[in-house]
Amino acid sequence: MAGPAAAQYLHSVNRILLVEDDFALRLGLGASLKAAGYQVIAVGSAEEASAAAEAAPPALILLDWNLPGQSGVAWLARWRADGGSAPVILLTARDAVADRVEGLDAGADDYLVKPFATDELLARVRARLRTRAPSGDVLTLGACRVDLGRQQLERDGAITPLSAQEVALLRLLLAAGGRVVSREDLLREIWGWRAGATRSVDNAVVRLRAKIEVDPRRPRHLLTVRGVGYRLAS
Repeated sequence: MAGPAAAQYLHSVNRILLVEDDFALRLGLGASLKAAGYQVIAVGSAEEASAAAEAAPPALILLDWNLPGQSGVAWLARWRADGGSAPVILLTARDAVADRVEGLDAGADDYLVKPFATDELLARVRARLRTRAPSGDVLTLGACRVDLGRQQLERDGAITPLSAQEVALLRLLLAAGGRVVSREDLLREIWGWRAGATRSVDNAVVRLRAKIEVDPRRPRHLLTVRGVGYRLAS
């Protein structure tokens, strides 16, 4: 199990709430976000957004303006008034200056006009999550300098990108302060699954070791505790 120091990260480190009433677009964006390593909760209305944000606080919200019933902008203004603090990227076909002002005044952090390129959306997601990242974003593991905010590591002058999944894995292990984090906790908090498929965790660790460790077969930093999970050693 993760120690108490990790608890502050176990609720939202990799979770995106996608609020979009167009089923095909919701499905496509959700698949792209998951492929980029994010845990995605996808809903189609303001009412569902409220329930989802309360049940599983997100790291970031992608919010459509034109939702059935209550609009996305109206929901956002109310959610901010109630204390909602996650960054919000507003998705809309409205591109007039007055619309942009209205959306930003309602509490949006960014504004993306439809149709948009998925690569641009993912770049904006990364940028917003970087500005929200907690302190301690740069760590040294042997010869590696790992920048969690920029999602990259540097060794001998060479830069290697890290996926959102790999960053989330490192954050959880770092927050545990050297204690073991179970496969089940990692699976639930990063992938959003409650049971089974722990090979997903093991495979992610193998990929991350290939980037961090000098000899991935004899790891010095990303350590296995047999039968339990993983811990991080500096």
